[in-house]
Amino acid sequence: MATPIVSRSNAPGNSGEGRAAPTLLEASGTNRYYVLGLLALVYSFNTMDRTILSVLIEPIKAEFRVSDSQMGLATGLAFAVFNALAALPLGLLADRGNRRNVIVACLSVWSAMTAFGGMVTSFPQLVATRILVAAGEAGGGPSAMSMISDIFPRTSRATAISVLFLAAPVGGMIALAGGGWLAGHYGWRITLIAAGLPGLVVALLLFLTVAEPPRGRFDGVVVAEKPPLRSTLGFVFGSPTLRHLMAGMMLITFVLSGVGAWGPSFFVRSHGMSLQQIGPALALAHSTAFVSIFLGGFVSDRLSRRDQRWWPWTVAIGLLLAAPCLLAVLLVPDPMVALVANGLYTLFLSIWFGPSFGMVQSLVPPRMRGTATALVYLVNNIVGFGLGIQLTGLLSDSLVHLGPDSLRYALTIMVGVILWAALHFILAARTLRGELAAAISDEAKA
Repeated sequence: MATPIVSRSNAPGNSGEGRAAPTLLEASGTNRYYVLGLLALVYSFNTMDRTILSVLIEPIKAEFRVSDSQMGLATGLAFAVFNALAALPLGLLADRGNRRNVIVACLSVWSAMTAFGGMVTSFPQLVATRILVAAGEAGGGPSAMSMISDIFPRTSRATAISVLFLAAPVGGMIALAGGGWLAGHYGWRITLIAAGLPGLVVALLLFLTVAEPPRGRFDGVVVAEKPPLRSTLGFVFGSPTLRHLMAGMMLITFVLSGVGAWGPSFFVRSHGMSLQQIGPALALAHSTAFVSIFLGGFVSDRLSRRDQRWWPWTVAIGLLLAAPCLLAVLLVPDPMVALVANGLYTLFLSIWFGPSFGMVQSLVPPRMRGTATALVYLVNNIVGFGLGIQLTGLLSDSLVHLGPDSLRYALTIMVGVILWAALHFILAARTLRGELAAAISDEAKA
């Protein structure tokens, strides 16, 4: 097992906040990559446990005899609402307490509830387990990104956060390929149990080997103040750059959730593919995200050294390229061509992760990062994740007269949403440099 990354200054029960005591994280540069890798593994379970139900929609519908709208509720709106309700309290806890412990507790809850989903006997019980998965997942991302900002400096945060988000396609690929295979051979119940149990082991590993890093260590200040929620809300919503970033990220999540949740069903209905076929095929198409997630952070970090506006510009360019690719996915008649187009759509759309969250982390003070990220998650989940899935299901039901292609045309609205998101990132670039200069100036004064 890895050497525990703990020290007297920030071991459990003694977070080390309020002083800049040296830690093993500071003493050894390789330790931070271990922490980053483990946080990425946690995030892969977040994505897998969130995504797994999308590949199981058809067998669950058949067993419980529910509609697309009802499945949209289970996979989207109900999940998103309770995720959002838990986001702010857990974000505040991340800014006030031990972020490592928050992640451990949240991972344990969502993993256990994913496994329990395979044991339910009714559709309402399944919805209840998804609500608890949602509540658990609300605390993982904000705490992880806040920790990353304290083990990597501003100039490499987009790259580090991109590495975190590299776990998203890993989790998605496992859910699609592994979930499709398991569901086809052993049923959807065994699939949910198999998806949930490994996260409990990783939670224990995180607790035993990773410590809480000092806050603000790369921002020129050791942070003791704990601002009230209203101060964080005022800061975030008072920033034109952050408002545009949040709007753009919300719209991207709307697309990701709608296309991600209904994509397997689209290929089943419109192209006659089986779950055993579509799971590995979509997983292969999603592998393109490995390249773009990392390059999105790495390239934007490098270009931003000449002009910081390259962070939002990089995202906007990716979105403008993703829109026509998604249109091809939905309208071309050949399933193989559609799958290739889906790989290109995923490649270009996935650029956004590192630059977007990196900008949020760099624009807000250290003590506000967990709450600010939780606000992004709240908006993304209620409007983006919840409505993206739910509205697609409702629109598909309203187009039922089109037969199997009702879902194909319901998903075409996502092309326009991608272009709308690109506009917000272009607008964010107009005010980014001034706000970053103000943030650096405030840190220097502190």
